[in-house]
Amino acid sequence: MDCLRKLCCLVACWSLVPACVVYIEEEPEDAEPEHETIVFNHRPQILADATWWTCDYDWVADDHFFEFEAIVDDPDGSDDVVMVSMTLYEAGTDYVLDSFALHAEGAGVWGGLVWESESYAFCGESLDVLVEAVDYYDDWDLLWLLD
Repeated sequence: MDCLRKLCCLVACWSLVPACVVYIEEEPEDAEPEHETIVFNHRPQILADATWWTCDYDWVADDHFFEFEAIVDDPDGSDDVVMVSMTLYEAGTDYVLDSFALHAEGAGVWGGLVWESESYAFCGESLDVLVEAVDYYDDWDLLWLLD
């Protein structure tokens, strides 16, 4: 009998203990998600006819210089292109002589100038040039200018 009294007392005390109930609400399967952003990105396109490089001599600086220009079109806008670079290769090989990042000049025009004395390439030597453009979403384009 003593055992029954203890059990009743325990049940009575247990009912006074506060409890917590958790409700889990599930979204119906046919519900549309909120604020879902869909991004459509287009690849940048280097325009072959308008992209060039040259080497010339500056009499005032008494040094040769390489000049580069790339025109990059991106249907998402010219601000979508984040990087354009040119890599100089020894012609007909995979030996890299130098690489340069170009500067945005506006409206899809990217350009740069590098002095021969600051480069491993020399004016007059045969070069293959790789032009690469990358946009904000890591889409890219490349163009070879072969010597």
